[in-house]
Formats: sequence, structure tokens, C-alpha cells
Amino acid sequence: MLAQLATVESAMAASLKRVPYGKRLLTVPGLGVVSVATLVGELGDLRDYRAARQVIKMVGLDLVEDSSGAKHGHRHISRRGRRYARQMLYMVALKAGSGALKARRDRLVGNGKPPKKAIVANMCALLHIMFALARDDADFDPSLHSTPEVRKAS
Repeated sequence: MLAQLATVESAMAASLKRVPYGKRLLTVPGLGVVSVATLVGELGDLRDYRAARQVIKMVGLDLVEDSSGAKHGHRHISRRGRRYARQMLYMVALKAGSGALKARRDRLVGNGKPPKKAIVANMCALLHIMFALARDDADFDPSLHSTPEVRKAS
């Protein structure tokens, strides 16, 4: 079983080497070979999207509101996108929420947001980061993705 998992992971790593920005995505804390390969496999080439909002919509994290006439419903994510990409992003956001995006998550929860909404916000932030790294062909810079309080301390 472990040998089979190692074989699959090495095949994912080999496939990821063929992606021009694959190494760039691996510089994001919390993203590993399996998660990056899964997300690139589900979403395709990130450089084909014009904006990060398109990637967010493809995953199904865009907000929709159920309303009719005078009655306004609650806003929630659409879930009309790639289910496995959304599941993988959730797991990555949980891990990044205790690492690179911890300050962002703590700020949202401190401002009264439920923890699950903070995780969804971090999922969107991760997609924005991945899109920007693929677009700009740059490595992850933690100083660009932290809150102003964290930037002053460092």
C-alpha cells in the first residue's frame, strides 16, 4: 500500500515538473505535490484564466443569493464548480490557516466571522495567490500576504 502511494506521488511530481509554474506553486506554505497536482489537474492551466475571479467561480466558491422580489435570502457559495478542487482547497486552507494565512484567519474570526467562513475566505485567498504566482511567474512572498500588523513586526 505504501509503495503504491509512493508510486502515485512520484508520478504526480513528474507530471508537475512539466507545468511551467509548478515549482512556483510549491513555494506556498501548505501546498504540497499532491495538492498542487490535484488542483492543476482539476483547474487546468491557470494562465488561461483572465482573472482570479474566474478560477474562484470554476471551483464553486463564488457567492450567490437566494432572493425573490422583496424577500432577500442568505448569501452562500454556489458549489457549482469542481467538487474535488473545492475539497482539496478546504484541506489546504485548514493547514495554511495555522501557517501562512493564520493572521488573516485570526483577524476574520476576531471580527466576528464564523470559523468556517474564515476558512472559505482563505480558500479564495489561496486561489488568488496561486493565480498571481502563475500569471507573474514569481515565488511566494509571505510579506505580501500578511496583515499590516505582521508586516510591522518583521
